[in-house]
Amino acid sequence: MRPLPLPETQGFLNDIQFSSPSGHPRICLVQARYDLSCFQESLFSSCDLPAPEHLAKAVKKRRGEYLASRLLTRHALCRLGAAPLVLDNDADRVPVWPEGFSGSLSHSNRRVALLLTNSASGTLTGVDCENILQPQTAVEIEEAIVTSNEKERIVGSGLPLAAALTVAFSIKESLYKALYPKLRQYMDFSAAEIVYCSAGAEKIRLRLTAAFSPEFPAGREFTGWAAVNGEEILSWVIDSPPGESKG
Repeated sequence: MRPLPLPETQGFLNDIQFSSPSGHPRICLVQARYDLSCFQESLFSSCDLPAPEHLAKAVKKRRGEYLASRLLTRHALCRLGAAPLVLDNDADRVPVWPEGFSGSLSHSNRRVALLLTNSASGTLTGVDCENILQPQTAVEIEEAIVTSNEKERIVGSGLPLAAALTVAFSIKESLYKALYPKLRQYMDFSAAEIVYCSAGAEKIRLRLTAAFSPEFPAGREFTGWAAVNGEEILSWVIDSPPGESKG
């Protein structure tokens, strides 16, 4: 199905891309860039999106992030056959996806990304985008993100320290976002450890260090991926039911 045309956003939302990540044809990774310098309040009405009441007093940056994420989500869902809608969140701030779909949504200060899949598949998805940490900030929060063994594995990927630690931060965020809608439990960065990291941190394996439920015991492993693009990191985790083929 061809994507539905987006309304004119006056340069606000750009470079929309669709792909099937990591060999999972049933999952759609959608990315776009947005330019806050082009954000105007009038875009809500011209794009036929209600201005969010809960962000009535929010700063321009927060309202722009919201608009970008909702525009891209509506566009992606329409492309995949869903009726146009405005994505809402439940009381736990978990997105309420339309019937037949599930997914994960993230944004940085320039990029918005989402993973969409068929909810009937039982596949869990989490996506996260981050700007690479400043070197001093990376050093300051290192111990909160990784253990010494994890640091050795992630730095062994060949990435500079700040980029490597940002990948570690991001991939754990992606795992948290994949699991939280099902578990509804808080997880800190020590809840999962990085046990493998490929060259360039393109593929990462994580293992739970604590038991969260019979389905998610300590020791259960997950596979994630990361892409470094300039000063930006995009990571995602996909967990398919046992025996499900990627094809």
